[in-house]
Amino acid sequence: MDLAVIAASKPDEPAAIAGGSGARLAFRELDLGYLDDEGYLYLSGRRTDLILSGGVNIYPKEVEEVLVLHPAVGDVCVLGLPDPEMGQQVGAVVEPAPGIEPGETPAAGLIAYCRDRLAHYKCPRSIDFEPQLPRLPSGKMLRRVIRERYDAVQQESGRQ
Repeated sequence: MDLAVIAASKPDEPAAIAGGSGARLAFRELDLGYLDDEGYLYLSGRRTDLILSGGVNIYPKEVEEVLVLHPAVGDVCVLGLPDPEMGQQVGAVVEPAPGIEPGETPAAGLIAYCRDRLAHYKCPRSIDFEPQLPRLPSGKMLRRVIRERYDAVQQESGRQ
């Protein structure tokens, strides 16, 4: 995949594709993406966000794209949570849609919604609700902040 990212950023420069010394890269090896049939590059996430559960790669963006289509979901962040058996499990933090109170749509309902649309191993095992998910002024989700909140809760409860 790294070569595809480099190739897309410099399609007319073989040195860039080969990793030559004169290459100026627009992307880093932590970026995940794919090229479509027309050669357009789509970035789909960061390698650091990838969830590894039982040896299977799960891309948070894929789960987020399903959850955000639910009418009770305004915004969502999917992340990998520690799991003693599988390594990681899929967890989600949901910001309710305007006019929806947290808990009005039960987590079990959202998980069932995912299970109807995704492979079961990709579906969240737990869903938490927050009134507003942290974002930069540019709109980028602050996954690090959400991750730190989870880590702090786990340390307090002695689960880590």
